[in-house]
Amino acid sequence: MYRLWQTYTVHTPLSSLSTYSLEKAASLPDITDSLRSVLVEKENLPNENELGRIVRGIFQSVKKTQETVKIDGSTKKRWVYSNLVECASQTKLAWSDIITSYSPPKPETSLMCWVQNKCGSDCVQWMIIPSDCTCDGKRLIRELRLYKNSSYEFYVMSQKVSNGSFGHNVETFIPTKEFLDNLFEFCAAVPLCRGFEVDVEKSTHDRHGNIVGSAKRWESTSTDQTSLRHSSKNCCMVLSVTGHSVICKCCANVKFNSFYKTLKPRDVNVDHKRKRESFMTQEELLDKLHEEKKQRINAERREKYAKEKVLEEMKVFHSDDHSDFKTLFDKIEESSLNSEIKLFWEVQRDVLATPNSKGYRWHPKIIRLCLSIWSRSPEAYSQLKASGMLKLPSGRLLSMYKNSVSQKPGLNDDVMQWLLHEADKLNLDSFGREGGLILDEMAIQEDLQLKTANGVSTLVGLVDLGNDNDMMNGAKKVDLASHVLQFVFIGNTGFRFPFAHWPTKEVDPSTLYILFWKAVFWLLKGGINIRYCCADGGEANRSLFKMHFNGKDPVKEKFTVINPYTKEPLFFIMDIAHNVKKLRNNVLKSTHKGTRNLTVEGQPISWKQWVDAFEWDQKTNSLPVHHRLTVNHFELGYATKMRNHLAEQVLNRDMLNLMKVFQENLSKQMGRPVHDLDKAIHFLQATSTLIENLNSHQPYTSMADHRFDEILMSLKWFQTWEEEVKSTEGMRATDRNKLFISNKTMFDVSSSVIGFTEFCKYSFQHHSCCNVYAHRLNSNIVENVFCQQRGRNGQNNNPTYSQYGPTMNSILMGQTSTTKKSNTGKVDSLSFYKPNKLPVNRSKITKV
Repeated sequence: MYRLWQTYTVHTPLSSLSTYSLEKAASLPDITDSLRSVLVEKENLPNENELGRIVRGIFQSVKKTQETVKIDGSTKKRWVYSNLVECASQTKLAWSDIITSYSPPKPETSLMCWVQNKCGSDCVQWMIIPSDCTCDGKRLIRELRLYKNSSYEFYVMSQKVSNGSFGHNVETFIPTKEFLDNLFEFCAAVPLCRGFEVDVEKSTHDRHGNIVGSAKRWESTSTDQTSLRHSSKNCCMVLSVTGHSVICKCCANVKFNSFYKTLKPRDVNVDHKRKRESFMTQEELLDKLHEEKKQRINAERREKYAKEKVLEEMKVFHSDDHSDFKTLFDKIEESSLNSEIKLFWEVQRDVLATPNSKGYRWHPKIIRLCLSIWSRSPEAYSQLKASGMLKLPSGRLLSMYKNSVSQKPGLNDDVMQWLLHEADKLNLDSFGREGGLILDEMAIQEDLQLKTANGVSTLVGLVDLGNDNDMMNGAKKVDLASHVLQFVFIGNTGFRFPFAHWPTKEVDPSTLYILFWKAVFWLLKGGINIRYCCADGGEANRSLFKMHFNGKDPVKEKFTVINPYTKEPLFFIMDIAHNVKKLRNNVLKSTHKGTRNLTVEGQPISWKQWVDAFEWDQKTNSLPVHHRLTVNHFELGYATKMRNHLAEQVLNRDMLNLMKVFQENLSKQMGRPVHDLDKAIHFLQATSTLIENLNSHQPYTSMADHRFDEILMSLKWFQTWEEEVKSTEGMRATDRNKLFISNKTMFDVSSSVIGFTEFCKYSFQHHSCCNVYAHRLNSNIVENVFCQQRGRNGQNNNPTYSQYGPTMNSILMGQTSTTKKSNTGKVDSLSFYKPNKLPVNRSKITKV
């Protein structure tokens, strides 16, 4: 079959070679160009080797020679075929001969011959039935019509087959016996498209409901086989012999195109519950709506019946059971009950005795308890209330209580009243009302929303840093906020309260300076005294610290300034957790091609030393020396670099012990003392001391505590290292700076140690018998607030500012427990105690 098709397709362009002379023979590229102009499927064009065999097979007397030609300046050899004119000469037939004397050859693949069933002056038609197969009871009749103008048409089952379906664009025939023989043999043997087999008789429709395909039943009398096959409405009827598919392109589109859906017959007796609504009629949609309404009414009726039955069974007891219950409750002594239980049952009794829910009056303690549960999980509170076992306030009432304090940008008086009320409830003394201001920024989504309250619409999501900032910039800038600046007060005794936030676009140091001192004065009016400021190692925070010293060295000034409102010292302390991450990152960059080359007294400190110690510990010891180390500590990504515990565990006391054991093992292997890790061990001694003492949960009670000497000695080691590097000569400044940790890291470490020491010294002098907890003087608290903001908004990494404010009230009321899902881990459960009733009106405020 393929040989016939090759003969047919090659024969047509080669007939045009009769114009060539013997001296101007045809080369294979010339023949290829002729074929390319005829064939539709160019990818099935034979290569030169196959084409040469075809030419030699068709023209037996052709002569093949090799000649040398120059193409693009280079010499190449190619094959040239001559005598094509003589070889291509064939027996030509006149139109009268075709009508009267020409007889098509008998096909090799068919038991029947071509029969001439129609003849005219301009057209002659032959037909053949090559097989005994039938399609829907019809015989597969093939018809070939030749016209006097040298055109031809091919029909299968009275349907015309386009010439493009064969794989070529030849629409005329050559009146030679050889060409016609090949054409008739091809039409008799070309395979038919039978579609694809299906199980049921269906029709396919497009998205507009038009029929694009149908199923047909194919039968064979000789083999007695029957099959149901689906074909396209525009089926090509034949297969392209240059391809390898068993169905035509149109049928393949019906089978594989996702836009065509096989539908069931539209029978009114068929249940349409599972049919897509887009394919339903209006009557079917109304029936479905009526059925769903009926199911809903029945479900509500069953639910009501079940609830009434349960309540009836719970209330109605046997007379003996009733007596037993009454006896049990009568035996309970009222004096043995605490006040909370008595209050709860008294409120339940009063509520049950009130016929109308609008007359319910809830005790403030009940409101506080319900607010705490509802703020943590509204769904759990709804299930508890719907159970019917307890009478509880509605979620709408709790929402009104929660939103009675509006969380607006800046310093709000309502929030101040709330803060002072909580401090009064705890009976905080002067030391408890004194503490630190912790500040940090969180990224949010840039989003602008219109909110309406009390008939007034406002835009939420723009940068709002107060009127002072607008006046300082000369004009108010309208810009979408990308961050939120959060201020949190942390008392010396553990009381904490997030009291202010601003939508910003990465606040600058000058604006932060103004907001900080406004907050200090605002808190002082309420009797809250800020003694220190704690922040992470951001560039804006570091610049804020330096702005207070007017060009002086903050280390020499001991990171202490005078509060202009109280004329008392105020200390600046960098967060130790962020400093530990910076120290780890400096070691991480100390590699062969890194930006650091940490060196102490000529001995390097590199990240490879940590990696080698870890790998030795994992391979050698069945019980690792440092059992907390994992691959995550060393293969750091963007998220893992932010985890505090991963940084602390590669610089703490356990890592120091591992490095010492690793050095001892190297000494045993070498048979002599090894000192390559001495400076790395000294580095770990300093970092482990800072981590252990500045994160300690054991209180500091006096300056005689040995831990102060330890952290100051660790800082002294870093300062000695810095002086050694600065005194190094014969090196460029950039190369010399690589020998030491970054200047920013050194500044932050100095602030953590010196600021904390000076704060403790002042506290012990002015508050006798007080305790200072080092683990509270960090930004973990504000980081935990940010994590709860993300968690309460659907685990959203970046909530919008319109979500940030309302969520803050939920955090304040529901944070009797804190989350572990933050880069700081879990912080102490020092709750923001819930108010008795909101809003709180405080008549007297301490004024300065």
